[in-house]
Amino acid sequence: RTRRLHRVPARAYKRSLKVEVPTTVEEEDPSELRDEPESAGYFPGDRVSAKWHGDAQWYEGIVLYKKEEGIWDISYDEPTEREQITSVTKIKLVKRGKKDTPELDLPPIKKGDLVWAYYHPDREWYEGKLVSITEEGTCVVRWDDPGEDPPKHECKRKEVKLKKRV
Repeated sequence: RTRRLHRVPARAYKRSLKVEVPTTVEEEDPSELRDEPESAGYFPGDRVSAKWHGDAQWYEGIVLYKKEEGIWDISYDEPTEREQITSVTKIKLVKRGKKDTPELDLPPIKKGDLVWAYYHPDREWYEGKLVSITEEGTCVVRWDDPGEDPPKHECKRKEVKLKKRV
């Protein structure tokens, strides 16, 4: 095999991460967003900044669900391969999510996100970019380094891990 496995040290890339303020904002229908104050707590789909236990720095992510009183499970925008969902207690609201967003079992991914995808023949995870997700939940990933294999790979949603939300 000529495919190169890219192993990333647990939080090596987090240390250099700087939160950037977007220069353009997509217009959203305000009636679709929650309007509760931050004191009401956090809800699935809310954008938040939370303190990560690894280096005590604040990073942005999305609330998946409330685990118990004062603890939320979130998906950081740049999670580690092994820690896709993180339980946090130190959390600040960045932006409310859409009303009636259901609890999320997996970190949300969308077309264009950088991901790790499982490749069965090698029994390894490789880096790529999410090209599409079908209605049935099949993900199409374009490998960063396809080696001798086809440049795109289809896999199940549970075989795709978020590397960086774009």
